[in-house]
Amino acid sequence: MSEVMTDPRTLWGEREAPAPGDTLRLDAGPLTVWIRGQEREMWIASVREDGATEPTRSLPDEVTWSRWALPEGCRTLRITPVFPDRPLVVKPEHAFTLVRRASARIYM
Repeated sequence: MSEVMTDPRTLWGEREAPAPGDTLRLDAGPLTVWIRGQEREMWIASVREDGATEPTRSLPDEVTWSRWALPEGCRTLRITPVFPDRPLVVKPEHAFTLVRRASARIYM
């Protein structure tokens, strides 16, 4: 059985880990992550598309899996966003100016 999570509002948070033999697919923009349940292990693979074409989202034949050992009885995943350990410099596509007493919410 395979579960697919594509809605960005449901991407983050806790969920049950895939059972042995099952695969969970997470889509976040050009990044696709597969999480496969194994006995006392979790296997994780990912593919990042270059943005020039629509992501295929299908599991490639040649993908590199990373294996993660789990403690006995651990069947919960917590997926959270993280920031880099260095300052992040973002350059907008178009100039943006904020005038006095104005406010804006900007997403990167």
